[in-house]
Amino acid sequence: MAVKLGNVIPGTLESNKKIAEHLLLISMGLNLDGQPWKVRAFEDAAEGVMLHTVDVRETAGIVGGIRAISGVGDSTAKVILEFIKTGTSERYKALAEKHPMEAFTMTVVDGIGPKTAIKLHEAGYKNFDQLVEAAKAGKLDKKMTDAVLFAVGKVRVPHAEAKALAEAVISQLKAKTAVHQFEVCGSVRRKAVDSKDVDIVGCVASATDRAAALAVFVKLGVMIKSGEDRAAIRFAHGGRVMQVDLWLVEPGSWGAALCYATGSKNHNIELRAMASKKGLLVNEFGIFEAETHKHLGGADEHDLYIILGIPYVEPHERG
Repeated sequence: MAVKLGNVIPGTLESNKKIAEHLLLISMGLNLDGQPWKVRAFEDAAEGVMLHTVDVRETAGIVGGIRAISGVGDSTAKVILEFIKTGTSERYKALAEKHPMEAFTMTVVDGIGPKTAIKLHEAGYKNFDQLVEAAKAGKLDKKMTDAVLFAVGKVRVPHAEAKALAEAVISQLKAKTAVHQFEVCGSVRRKAVDSKDVDIVGCVASATDRAAALAVFVKLGVMIKSGEDRAAIRFAHGGRVMQVDLWLVEPGSWGAALCYATGSKNHNIELRAMASKKGLLVNEFGIFEAETHKHLGGADEHDLYIILGIPYVEPHERG
């Protein structure tokens, strides 16, 4: 999962969400300072806090309690403790002396990263709320206005509606492209109660088919981003608008991609940990021997479980 301000893992406690947001704001300031290794440390800590099933404030007084959270190191633990006690941190304050940290609240909008947020700040928009006011007043171009208002209205959609929206996208892709093997992944495939966005994986036989399918896909809605093997759009169906991400993979990676894109995050972490103990490596492309990188499987999702020597876990049981 790409960690982004506003991209909160389902079930995250509100108190943990606020701590994670503070860590992510710091990561953005560090990114502008050109300290990528520290950026990753704060992003990992934020993700660990969001995944933590207990209120982090309850572990603050326990020796090693915060350090026991996945992704949290000594420096990030110190920041978390300061934030719990004071509502801010010395690291944040130091960065705020160099960068307009409030501007980073605008990164909840698709397409706005830290650097773009700084540019918007220089243009007079100090934070996300001011950007929303500008969008409603018609002061932004249509693309930016749509993206900002979409960020405001982005809500979790009931399973049945999210699934129907995903199937509508797949139906159009099958009708208009040479690709006919698609699978809805993410929280929809896990049969979660609701979903914030939709993930679809498709299997392509050639680079030509991939390029052609992506070209069709981005025209189905409002394009958010597009790359060599994946793209994202805002798609409307049945009165709902959701972000839909499409990822196109080759047959040899089809099963591994399904597993990776389905999640949950915890399930994927557990599979990688099991693989590591056996001298193996599991990722979105397949399962490999760790030392030689020999490809052992991944065309079928069951390959991963068979090679790891564990029973297949149905998507709805993956958390």
